[in-house]
Amino acid sequence: MDRTGKELVPPRYDGLADLGNGTFAFNLGGAMVGENFRGGAWSFLNAEGQELASPQYEDLGQDSEGFWQVKKNGLWGFADETGQERVAPQFEIVEGFSEGMAPVFRDKK
Repeated sequence: MDRTGKELVPPRYDGLADLGNGTFAFNLGGAMVGENFRGGAWSFLNAEGQELASPQYEDLGQDSEGFWQVKKNGLWGFADETGQERVAPQFEIVEGFSEGMAPVFRDKK
């Protein structure tokens, strides 16, 4: 809800996180286990509550230079703030962008 009490996103998600810049992550089918959220599928919402992409990611990592780390089928890639996949998940490990580049690892290299 906003500061006036207006409901922005209907209470239908199992998890919701504010990613900043008017973008939110949502989860369907997951649950809190201790201090961590497990299971289900993640995707993105805008500030108006519109889903930017269908829930398809196992996990979301940190934002760096406007790119979110996204995990699908056990591999990592990147999506932008609009929810568009920019680098398909294909890496075992990804790190954040710095000056337009991000370290990535495939086949332990």
